[in-house]
Amino acid sequence: MSDTIRFNTERKSVSLDGMPTVPKAPDPKKTFLMERKFPHLKAMRIAWASNRRIVRPAIGKEPAEKPVSKPLSPEAKRRNEEIAREVSEYRAFLDKMPFSELEVLHREELEKQHLEDDQARFFHAPSAEADLDYWSKMAHWSLDEAIALSFGKAPERVGLESLANISSTESPFVHEYQRTMELARRAIVWKQLFDPVLPTIFVKWAHENDISLPDELIAKVEARSGKHVDWQQEYETILENHKAYAETTEQLIDTLRKRIAHFESNRSEPKPLHTKERESLMKLVLGMAIGGYGFVPAESRSPTATDITNDLVSHGISLNADTVRKWLKEAAEHLPRQIPDD
Repeated sequence: MSDTIRFNTERKSVSLDGMPTVPKAPDPKKTFLMERKFPHLKAMRIAWASNRRIVRPAIGKEPAEKPVSKPLSPEAKRRNEEIAREVSEYRAFLDKMPFSELEVLHREELEKQHLEDDQARFFHAPSAEADLDYWSKMAHWSLDEAIALSFGKAPERVGLESLANISSTESPFVHEYQRTMELARRAIVWKQLFDPVLPTIFVKWAHENDISLPDELIAKVEARSGKHVDWQQEYETILENHKAYAETTEQLIDTLRKRIAHFESNRSEPKPLHTKERESLMKLVLGMAIGGYGFVPAESRSPTATDITNDLVSHGISLNADTVRKWLKEAAEHLPRQIPDD
């Protein structure tokens, strides 16, 4: 049998026998915690998983000479025994830990691991830091640029495209970047943000939604805010004023409509003159025409109608001569008995 190094993460032991017993399936949470506390265990597990064995010689060839291992020094042997004891004690500690506590410990250590991994990624390199003075001078930012700047990152290096291959479940930075982007995209639907967006509008939106921004970026954008007009705010102000004016006008129109309807409903139709009233009116017209203008009903071309019309005009009253003539004729026809014969 070939001597094969076999490392079992669950048992945390090394065997040099040729035929090991089948180990119990390892608990991934405990394995992770063990390797967090003792990093060399992970290296040993990876080495074993990569199947690093002594290669069998091909048929017909002499086996290669086995390398001779140097015996460990007493100090190295003592140190190995000490590590083995610490590993065994920590494993026993985890085995006795209640499941709920193990879950909490695993989650905390996993978060620490993800933070440590993030520190080694490109977006935390010095070259990924944004030139905030330069970007504060921009007339506008794309939404992706604005989100990158909110983290203090250089948009030319950090963005959705460059982060696409990193899982948000394994990177706290990518997780927060995607969450902030989702908030911004939903704000666009309600015209709270735009893409591209004015720096002043984005800073205002971030402040209203408790989204942290680098203090330097805020200061530089606000220092240049006099050069930028918040057209969205101007539009909303005008729209609000117009809306209030329209509502007031509509209320006034509605009030007038109600008053008109009230007057129309209470307005009485003019009553027609009764026969006696009409006769009295005709007498009055005929009497004034005869006494005041010398009207002679028997004359076919009496100038009385014209004279009456002229007098009315001189007093600012407009009345057609034919209308006057019609009423004089009707008065004479209905009351011929009132006219003297001589």
